[in-house]
Order: sequence, then C-alpha cells, then structure tokens
Amino acid sequence: MDKYMISLYVLLVLSTVQCLGQLTFTPNWGKRMTVSQDECKIGGEAIVYILSTIETGIKKIIECEKLRISSGLQ
Repeated sequence: MDKYMISLYVLLVLSTVQCLGQLTFTPNWGKRMTVSQDECKIGGEAIVYILSTIETGIKKIIECEKLRISSGLQ
C-alpha cells in the first residue's frame, strides 16, 4: 500500500511540474510597444446604445417604484 501511495504521489508531483512548465508566448511578448489610439476608441453608436440601455433601465425602476408606492406596498 505504501508503494502505491508513493508512486501516486510521485506521479502527481511530476504531472504538476509538467503543467507548470507550459507557457504560451505571443508575438508581442516582452516588447515595449505603444498602444495605438484606434484600439482604445469606442464608437459613438456604442456609447449611445449603452446610455439608452441605462436610461431604459432607470425608467423601468422608476415605474416599478411608482407602482409600489401607489399600491401601498413597502
């Protein structure tokens, strides 16, 4: 039984070491590249969509609150 446990422990340690050694490098790894300004820009349509979605959510919350108050619920 002890040999089995030791073998299992050694196998576990070796497989863990193998997993820790696997790295994936991208082509830009280690380079000090400047980020172009185009990558950080958000389109106007996206901003309008986000704001309209937030506005719709706020309107729904206000309507629910008015309904709760008018029905006397707390």
